[in-house]
Parts: sequence; structure tokens; C-alpha cells
Amino acid sequence: MKYDSFLYNSNTYTLAALVIGYILIQELSVNDQNAVGNWLMTIGQILDGNAAIAQAIQNRIKASENSDESNNNTSSEAIINCLKEDKKTINELKEMIKKIEKRLDELSR
Repeated sequence: MKYDSFLYNSNTYTLAALVIGYILIQELSVNDQNAVGNWLMTIGQILDGNAAIAQAIQNRIKASENSDESNNNTSSEAIINCLKEDKKTINELKEMIKKIEKRLDELSR
């Protein structure tokens, strides 16, 4: 089997997940299984969320490329505004994280 076929064969992914899952069941306690499972689900949610946002942006860009010039400018401006809002949200989240870290440091002393 070629490496490329692994990337496009959903059965291979499913089988790999099954084997890894059974190996982990044998090696981990129930609490550890729960922790690892939740951690992996978090990673999956992050990947899924990021992919959905990237896909929405790509769809907007593609739509603006296919529309006429006047609509193209409007769509591009809308995308730029969305990206600016995302940047603003990220900066706000960074500030929140700093405050949480500061508070945790205070509590640990």
C-alpha cells in the first residue's frame, strides 16, 4: 500500500484508531483513559473548528473571485473586516489568559 492511499482511505484511519484505542485500553487506568480521551477530543475540536473557519474564509474568497468587480471589492472588504475582528478577539483572549495566569500565580503563593 502506498503512503498516498493511506491519506485517502477512511477504512485505514478507522482501523488505526481501533488498534490504538484497544492498545490504550490495555495500558491505561480508567482515569488515564478518560484524561487521554478528553485530550484527544479537544485536539479534534480545535482541528475541526480551525478547518471550518478556514473553509468559510476560502469560500468567501472564491465567491469574491467569481463575482463582478463591484461585488469583489465588497466581499474582500468583508473578509478583511472578519479577519480584523478575529485578530481583535485573539488579542482579547490573550489578555484574559494573562489575567488568569497572574491570578493563578497569586493563588499558588
